[in-house]
Amino acid sequence: MPRSVCLPMRKRLKNEDGNITILFAVLLIVLFGFTGLVVDIGGMYLNRLHLFEVGQIIRDARFNETLAIDNSENPEATLNDIADTYAVLNGLDESQVSVDYYQTKLTETERNYELDINLTDTYDCVFIKIFGIDTQTINVTIHGTSTAAKSPRIWAPGRK
Repeated sequence: MPRSVCLPMRKRLKNEDGNITILFAVLLIVLFGFTGLVVDIGGMYLNRLHLFEVGQIIRDARFNETLAIDNSENPEATLNDIADTYAVLNGLDESQVSVDYYQTKLTETERNYELDINLTDTYDCVFIKIFGIDTQTINVTIHGTSTAAKSPRIWAPGRK
């Protein structure tokens, strides 16, 4: 480079008081902060996806157990047992799963019901702890319906 171009730059660099260094340090801290937030939010999202997947498995498992549910004296307890079994098989505790059962129609040949599968988990935060948030609760609710129609006979309590 020609000498005349380099001289003004050298003069400016000699007069530098460290502003660029301070700016770089601040931007690096901000970058690490955003990286930490991404790690925590990504971890929570992956936890939620796992809960959602287990909930889908539990919702679909009731089709394998249709006869047990349709002929059960207490279908809600049967659904809770099925949910607990599949939750444990997929790495959750029984206490993390609950099933809300709503029977919408019951006749001699038909049983309709709706269910809500509620899954709960806690995420142990990594970076957000510096703001005082140690854990975050993650809840997932999956809704399902089922119809047992045109069966020869559906058993219900009090029916012979």
